[in-house]
Amino acid sequence: MQAKKVEELQSRLGSATSDREKLATELAAAKLKIETAKANADAMVAVYQTDAEAAQAREKEVVEAVQEIHACGFNLAAEIKSAKELEAEAKLLAFPDDDDSGSISGSESGEDPEIEDAGPEED
Repeated sequence: MQAKKVEELQSRLGSATSDREKLATELAAAKLKIETAKANADAMVAVYQTDAEAAQAREKEVVEAVQEIHACGFNLAAEIKSAKELEAEAKLLAFPDDDDSGSISGSESGEDPEIEDAGPEED
């Protein structure tokens, strides 16, 4: 009876040892998967960080360019308006009889229409 009990215990011990070895193998495989996943995640973070740094550098360049433009005092809307006024004035001077030229009136060009219409004063 005792021999049977010893044999049963040895069988259980062998099974436990086998289970332990199997678990150790599974643990090693899981650790390898975790290390691989961590390495991949670290690589992705490095790529995203590089992209983010490049985007920040580009944003900084754009901000500096805009600040430089403002510092130079460029007002493109005023430049465009002035150019259109000069163009209309030039058309008026080039084609004084053309009413459809889109010319500007004397008040828009900064001239006083009453002064133009008034003839020489007679005493």
